[in-house]
This record gives sequence, structure tokens and C-alpha cells, in this order.
Amino acid sequence: MKRAISTMFATLLLGMAVSAFSETRTVVIWTCTLNDGKTMDDVAAANGRWVKYQNKVNEDAGIRSWGAESIIGATGFVYIDSYPSLEVWSAAREAMQADEGQAIGDALDEAAECSSSSLYEATEH
Repeated sequence: MKRAISTMFATLLLGMAVSAFSETRTVVIWTCTLNDGKTMDDVAAANGRWVKYQNKVNEDAGIRSWGAESIIGATGFVYIDSYPSLEVWSAAREAMQADEGQAIGDALDEAAECSSSSLYEATEH
């Protein structure tokens, strides 16, 4: 009996691990530079508001975002925004049209200027 329970438990864990490792997400990478007088702390504060807002209006969709600074090479930084699906990405864009979304967008624009973005489908391997 113990062996059967152990085997079932191991199978369950393996299934959970496989689904976690094969997750596909929609990812947007924004290329940005800080505005005069602004710091990465300003970027982090505005971006943190954006993530909190998006997960509130999109019912805790698991939207995530990182600000990544260049160590060697390019100047500036990138935002890496991760969404569970293309549909959630689309809903997040739509949410920025509401008054609160526009105010957060203004704070993001005040902190940095983003010159380009790219949309990807990313699968963890």
C-alpha cells in the first residue's frame, strides 16, 4: 500500500513539474532609456504600480514584469513583461485606456522613454 501511494505521489509530482516546465507565456520586451533626473528606483515604483493594477483588473492573471539594466554593452534598460496568454496581454493593453491605467502610463512615461517593443511567445525548456 505504501508503495502504491508513493508511486501515485511521485507521478503527481512529475506531472506538476512537467506542466511547470512547459509553460508558454506571451512576453513583451521594451527597450528604454531613463529620462533626465530619473533613476531605476523611479522606474521600479511606476512599474510596480503597473503590475499591481494589471493583476487587479485582470483578476490576478499572473502578469509579471522585470526591469533589466545593461551590465555590458547596450545603454539603458529593458522592461520584460510576461503574460499567461495573448488574450491577457490584449486585456492588459485595453485596461490602460481606463483613467487609472492612463495615470499609471503617464508615470511610466515620466520615468523613462521606450523606443521600441517586441512581442514574443516564450516556452520554458
